[in-house]
Amino acid sequence: MSRKVSETTDTSAMTGPAPEGAGFSQKWAAKAVRMEHWESSFDDHSDDWSEFRLFDTAGNLFSVKRVQAHKYRSGLMRAQS
Repeated sequence: MSRKVSETTDTSAMTGPAPEGAGFSQKWAAKAVRMEHWESSFDDHSDDWSEFRLFDTAGNLFSVKRVQAHKYRSGLMRAQS
């Protein structure tokens, strides 16, 4: 089970290093109009992960980055503030 944690149009959240960003390249971030942050549920009995999804102007998903654990949660939530 996964859940959407946040959504942003902030390119610094797309390109910044962990835990403040997802670590996408400037090239990918320039093509994106938004990024979604998803993560596994804590009540899952599987490995914890965070996933970052980039979308273009047509709303198409064009890049996904998944990392183990939830180390990005607090950083990306601060980026939304």
